[in-house]
Amino acid sequence: MEELYIRTRTTFIFLLLIIIIQITGLVLSIINNHFGSDFTIYYTNTRNFWLNQETYQTGDFFYLNYFYFLCIWMFLLPQIIGLVLHIFLTDLMFYYIIKNVKGNYELYWFYANLFLILIYSITFNTDIWIVFSFLLFLKYRKEWYSPFFLLLGFFKITPILPFGIIILLILYFEREIFIKILPSLIIIFLIIITSFLTSTGLISSVSNFGENLIGNMGIIVFFQPPHFCWWSIPILVFTQYTKISNTLSKKIWIFYTVITLSYGIYILIVSSSVISAYFFGNS
Repeated sequence: MEELYIRTRTTFIFLLLIIIIQITGLVLSIINNHFGSDFTIYYTNTRNFWLNQETYQTGDFFYLNYFYFLCIWMFLLPQIIGLVLHIFLTDLMFYYIIKNVKGNYELYWFYANLFLILIYSITFNTDIWIVFSFLLFLKYRKEWYSPFFLLLGFFKITPILPFGIIILLILYFEREIFIKILPSLIIIFLIIITSFLTSTGLISSVSNFGENLIGNMGIIVFFQPPHFCWWSIPILVFTQYTKISNTLSKKIWIFYTVITLSYGIYILIVSSSVISAYFFGNS
């Protein structure tokens, strides 16, 4: 099967497009006094945690407290500097991932998720780190330290479900690799479990989970459109291990793209007033 690669020039074009999108989102958020868009949520809640104030709790999920230790710089730095650092770290991950996309399996996954990646860019949403953590873990899965990349992605509980599928695939196809990374994986999950049990909002989140299973804008919390980006990684892993044909791989990702765009457009339509107020103010 022909191996495909993203060339250096294309890498530069993608990064330039992402930066333009980020600048556009930054200008809109400043104009409408919503500086940093989604980044403001993470920044505010990190500060609240360290100031012993109420953090972001919605009843259907909450951030694990280890995230606040990992991102203590959001508390120590002014918001503008924190946002610049966030953009720098995120774009560094973008560059590293795009530069290392090769082979038709990874290439098709990247193009199929480009729309979602751009959405993450314009909103400065830290959830994109979840995607990076999975990709970095997979790239270095033969190394003992690869599970430590997952600390970038498990500040929410929902990514554990698709990651469980990834682990099962690795266990089935690469048992020796799984055994090699198992000690580090155990350490990571001990950190996550400890953080889960000591995070505020645990009791209320568990008790209210059933009532809040349908989240904002009527979307099931596990399957919000932006979350497709990391839910699709198990598909990437499966296609790589089974080495399906180039034609079938294209069909799978075309189908995925159609579903993602259709669902995304539907959500944009039903929530147009929310999005309009978010980016352009209430007037």
